[in-house]
Amino acid sequence: GDLPHGTRVRKTGIPLPSLILLLGALVSLAPVLGLALFSFPSADDYCVAVEVRKGFWHMQSNTYLNWTGRYSSTLIQTVFSQWDLATIYPWFCALTVVATLLAVRAVVGSLSPEETSRVGLANAAAVATAVFIGRLPSPTEAFFWMTSAVTYQWAIVTYLVWLALLVASMGQERLTVARRVVIVMLTAVLPGFNEVLAPVVLLTIVGVAIIERVQTKRINRFLLSLIAIAVVMTAVSLMAPGNAIRSGSYPDIPTRHNLGFALVQTARQSARFLLTLGDYPLLWIAGVAAWWWGRRVVPNEWGPRTALGFGAVVIGVPIFMVYITLFPLYWEYGEVNHTGEGRTYNVTYFVFAAAAVWAVGCVLDRVSRQWSWWLRSPFATRHSAIDPLLPCTLAVLMIGSPGTQRAIRALALGPDYLEAQQEREAFLRSTRNRGKPLLVNAMHIRPDGLFWGGIDTDEEHWINRCVANYYGLASVRIPKPDGDTD
Repeated sequence: GDLPHGTRVRKTGIPLPSLILLLGALVSLAPVLGLALFSFPSADDYCVAVEVRKGFWHMQSNTYLNWTGRYSSTLIQTVFSQWDLATIYPWFCALTVVATLLAVRAVVGSLSPEETSRVGLANAAAVATAVFIGRLPSPTEAFFWMTSAVTYQWAIVTYLVWLALLVASMGQERLTVARRVVIVMLTAVLPGFNEVLAPVVLLTIVGVAIIERVQTKRINRFLLSLIAIAVVMTAVSLMAPGNAIRSGSYPDIPTRHNLGFALVQTARQSARFLLTLGDYPLLWIAGVAAWWWGRRVVPNEWGPRTALGFGAVVIGVPIFMVYITLFPLYWEYGEVNHTGEGRTYNVTYFVFAAAAVWAVGCVLDRVSRQWSWWLRSPFATRHSAIDPLLPCTLAVLMIGSPGTQRAIRALALGPDYLEAQQEREAFLRSTRNRGKPLLVNAMHIRPDGLFWGGIDTDEEHWINRCVANYYGLASVRIPKPDGDTD
């Protein structure tokens, strides 16, 4: 909403604390967006581009039948991969960052009253995005590696847009045909991004249906149809023949597809995840800020009144959301995936962060009912030190967040990294090298948060083969550690 309340307005028309908050968020996000200028394709990007050259529909069918059932991510990456990768990459990466911000803005708008100002909505969206990116397990895989970004970050973006439409539709007896069509289409699209998000989609629809039932005392048949669509399309994705082929390429070990191991290991890794990523002060303070300012524009209760429901929301929901998004990893990979994957952890962190903010709101809402006399006092409503202190604290923490500091360090190496990549690509692309085996320099400049994978020493490595096919070479590799030049 309009953040915060009761402050003196400057010539800009924006309250000073709100201006501090907005500037803090933009300064935090600017280095991440700036890294897009120095991004460069890698790894699977070349493999996909080679297949796309064989035809649009060939890419869709061949991938579904021989590699993965992620039909939505395949479709989107096919569209982007039709252009030259090095040319499209900065635009794609910048678009992914901006799309994330706009998707968050859509959800914030759906949760806010109609009279909320655009500045207030932009402020809240920028802060929420900065908080999310500030502790993201793998920003490289979220924004600067196309294959991963399309499969996981674009899944989050699509989910947020879909969620905004669902929330905005709650309580409305009649939805326009256009809105129904869009919601149905997005419901069908979401299961086709990745397996991690699929259960989140189903639980979201069930949750919205339950809330609608409590509020209106009737069953929303449209939401029931969405559940059916989500179930069917999840089955379409999971039952793809390519999934079995891809799964068969992983080591055949006893812990894979072992229910007992997966249940126990997921519990262990959930605890590790919560201990590792739960100690993020900015997330918890952002939860406090969301409640402190949000209660003024959305006065409804943040959570259930019963002790059982309260405990379920505050403790059970965050843990459960982490668990169900990590379970597919340990079911599919077994003990090979001991520490998880950054890109899937990004999705887990997304749902955990949302659950954590809600849990903080529930706790504070419950406490505030015990201290309602203080919240009604003139000191709390007009002269509270929280309004100016909270934005300053958030701004400092956003700028100092791990994600922002990592991006700043990567930016310092960005120009040299891009120059090295472009020099090597010019050599790979040279017409005089067509059809030849090439030895190229190793990439010694590897900015943390920007670089992802690259050419290997073994010319038979899958990345090397994809790069060679993309540039029309017999083979390509980098020197082995002993410094060979043959």
